[in-house]
Amino acid sequence: MKLYADQAGRRVGQLLADVSAVVVVVLAVYGASRLYDNVLKLRMPGDKLTESGSVLRSVFAGAAEWAGRIPLVGESLAKAFTPGVDAGNQLIAAGGRQVDAIEQTAFWLALVVVLLPLVLLLATWLPWRVRFVREASAAVTLLRFGDVRELLAMRAIANLPLKRLAGPADIAAAWRRGEPGAVDALAELELVRLGLRPARMRR
Repeated sequence: MKLYADQAGRRVGQLLADVSAVVVVVLAVYGASRLYDNVLKLRMPGDKLTESGSVLRSVFAGAAEWAGRIPLVGESLAKAFTPGVDAGNQLIAAGGRQVDAIEQTAFWLALVVVLLPLVLLLATWLPWRVRFVREASAAVTLLRFGDVRELLAMRAIANLPLKRLAGPADIAAAWRRGEPGAVDALAELELVRLGLRPARMRR
């Protein structure tokens, strides 16, 4: 598998692009983690509400239990503390809903922060790198089978910009006329386009 070009300048560009992609992913994950933690700090009021509800419910439930032990009027007194217990339950439920909302918000915000740069990389960097690896690797494999200059020359005519083929040397016209060296020149252009050294044809 051919991961990087033979030409130093192009190889450096690919390495920088790969390192940049890794840095973007690391920064996205780090930023999402920090954002998640910071948003979760907003759950403190909900936690306090839940804690207060638990205390209130415990106090009124304890009072109801104590009142229930009083002979004759205990049952009636215990019922008087029921609204306090219900109020505590309501505070606990409200605090729980607030905490759940904050946790959901933190999760989705962190997910967006991670996904946006990943989607951008998947749409730009990854196809570019995959295309190079596939084409360069296929060319290297073909070169191992022997003389493939004709095939490379035809690919050059199909893939290279017209202005490059019809340059000062008019290499495409030379190929059509069957001039010596035209096939080699076109094959070398195709190898350069693929990021390979023309010397590979002579190995």
